[in-house]
Amino acid sequence: MRCEDSHAWWRLVDGPGEPPAGEMLCPEDGGEAVVAMRHPLADRVTVTLVPAAWEREGTIGFRDEYFVEISSHRHAETLRSARTYSWETAQERLAWFKDIDWEAAKRRWTRGDFTKPA
Repeated sequence: MRCEDSHAWWRLVDGPGEPPAGEMLCPEDGGEAVVAMRHPLADRVTVTLVPAAWEREGTIGFRDEYFVEISSHRHAETLRSARTYSWETAQERLAWFKDIDWEAAKRRWTRGDFTKPA
């Protein structure tokens, strides 16, 4: 979106409807958007760290363990690691999927250690 003062801003709007009225206002000076365009999201992987922590009778296990999960909004698919990783290692694994499409992500997934139990 762009206002008369040439300030530009972006919003993620789900579905075919219009953005809420408040999002059509310039975040810098409150002027109304005079230009608004829709751009479909690129086919990029969504990456998620899923806590593996569990609790039983006041005891928490796997406190610093995480599953790595990747998904695609276009293909309605999700892959979750068979093993858990520490916070640091999980973040490193997520970086493998930065700025790639779903098909490339699936290839990296099968080459990595995500399908192998710990």
